[in-house]
Amino acid sequence: MNKFFKTTTALLTLSALVACGEDAAMEESLNLSNGKTLESISITGKDFQVDGATRSSVVISNSGVNFLWEAGDVVGIFPNTGDQVSFVMDEGAGMQTATFNGGGWALKASSTYAAYYPHNFYNRDLTKISVKYEGQTQDGNAATTHLGAYDYMAASVATPSNGAVAFDMQHMGALVMLQTNLDEAKTLTSVALKANADVFTTTGTMDLSVVNPAISATSATNTFTIALSNFTVAENETSTIYFMLSPTNLVGEMLEVPLSDEDGEYIKYEVAGKNFVAGTAYAYTLTEGEKFKTIPEYAVDLGL
Repeated sequence: MNKFFKTTTALLTLSALVACGEDAAMEESLNLSNGKTLESISITGKDFQVDGATRSSVVISNSGVNFLWEAGDVVGIFPNTGDQVSFVMDEGAGMQTATFNGGGWALKASSTYAAYYPHNFYNRDLTKISVKYEGQTQDGNAATTHLGAYDYMAASVATPSNGAVAFDMQHMGALVMLQTNLDEAKTLTSVALKANADVFTTTGTMDLSVVNPAISATSATNTFTIALSNFTVAENETSTIYFMLSPTNLVGEMLEVPLSDEDGEYIKYEVAGKNFVAGTAYAYTLTEGEKFKTIPEYAVDLGL
């Protein structure tokens, strides 16, 4: 699972190595028509663009928003025909550039390939890569470690050329940050976005066979809830909450934002909806919330 960090282009090199003892057919498939040998797959992860009106409040580092790779991260590579192969990190934990190993899987010059992250063993259809946004849990104030599992990335079909395959990896979701200062110490348990219709994607699919992959919803809800764990803040301490959201245009909508605590109380804020675009980060500062003594029914079911 990658770490949430700063804005920089992440270049990932995936070694296509032939394991010792592989047969001649495997070795032959590495030879390109121009006589060069396919040595690597490179994947460039695009930066998150920060919503222009809120750049100063969303910055996590001086240069913006991105993710670093951690040990155990896995990407999935699909050929145009056949099943996916998982590439596991070899080197580069904590870096923007990492090396992934396909375990002897060879790439053919006659095939095309698509890539996505994070890898899911159960994905068997290139046109229906599963995504899930429900069940996000932030562990601690301003924590970001939960985001990597929901930062779905995809690269459109590429063909081997000059000894390598280059993917242009795009973020499929939008990053949202909520911040508020409470006038008393609290242990927070959840926050939600509530709309008048089912506009928040909970599950969906991505089609890697097209030039510009996008998320198609298979289920949606009008109340999108983020669970908060170990989230205790002091009086006037800034509470910072991050989550990933499937792209959706909510311009003209007013959203309720109930922030719940362990005592069964909540504060209801209201914010204006935005056009949440893939690969973009958005920030809200929550102010002038209305206090209630009972958690609303829609804020109880966290979808976990």
